[in-house]
Amino acid sequence: LAAAAQMRQRARVRMRAVLLSQAGDKGGACDAETRRALRPSGNLVARLMVADACDEVASLVQAAWVITLSGQGHRPEGVPPAQEVLRSSLRILLQRMHAELGGSKGEDAGNPNDDASRALSRETVQAVDEAEKQASSIRDKFIGALKAELAAACKEGQEVLDRASASSKKLVSEVAALKVHHENEAKAQEEALRSERKEKHEQRTRLNELTLSTQVEKERLEVELAASKPRGKVFQHVLKVVKSLQEALKADGVDGTDNRTSKGLLLHTLRALETRAAKALDECARKMRAEGFQVRIGTECDPSDPDITGFKLSANIQKKKDKYMELEEQYLSALEKDVARL
Repeated sequence: LAAAAQMRQRARVRMRAVLLSQAGDKGGACDAETRRALRPSGNLVARLMVADACDEVASLVQAAWVITLSGQGHRPEGVPPAQEVLRSSLRILLQRMHAELGGSKGEDAGNPNDDASRALSRETVQAVDEAEKQASSIRDKFIGALKAELAAACKEGQEVLDRASASSKKLVSEVAALKVHHENEAKAQEEALRSERKEKHEQRTRLNELTLSTQVEKERLEVELAASKPRGKVFQHVLKVVKSLQEALKADGVDGTDNRTSKGLLLHTLRALETRAAKALDECARKMRAEGFQVRIGTECDPSDPDITGFKLSANIQKKKDKYMELEEQYLSALEKDVARL
């Protein structure tokens, strides 16, 4: 009776383990009682009736295979493999049947139960072989399904990898094309910036050169006017240079408010300078005629004349020339910085 009660308790524990495995609880470890209930017990089977022993072994094998199949090959920690449970249980059950049938081979050779014992042994061996074959078939079927799933997953993974590789190659080519496009855009922007800055800078440079030349002729005129004996050829040179500067300034097209304003002021300065130079030339010619000299107003003045080339620039004009050189360097530096920021 105690053994039967223990068998029923073990059956309840196994049923609980089976239900947990079917509910999806595949991880974690079993407690000590569940581990004992899921392993064959030779001591318990030996104390049970044959029918109860068969029920115990059947319950053990069924629970082991249900837990294995529910976990898709994964067993909780402490649960023995289903095939091990099958072999151990059948071996214990066979021993129990031998004990029930009376014994060993050396006992009572004329006992009529010997034939029945041997027949039962053969049937038991055949049952064990059949059970092992069925277990192997179930295992092979289960493993075959897993292999098929693994092969399908590998095929799908290879397809994904091939698509990813193709996308990666396409992306590399697109990135290269985009890089070339950006480089071409950057070059075009750089060329446009340099062209625009160069045009404005050239306009400003021409205005600066004309302004400096105007300042030089203005100082030359003032120095000659302050001399005790003004020279007419100097006035003629100033007048000629001023007219050429006016023509160059009128022909020069400028953009921007600052440049147009500078051009207007410079034209006004050149007209005033022309008027002063013409008046000074007339006054010089009048004095020379009064002194009895012959004067030819329209005669060209030689630019290589010592009276022209010997003029020394003032420190103010030299400072302006140095400033214009500094502005040129600043322009080049600022241009390269702006190009680098593109």
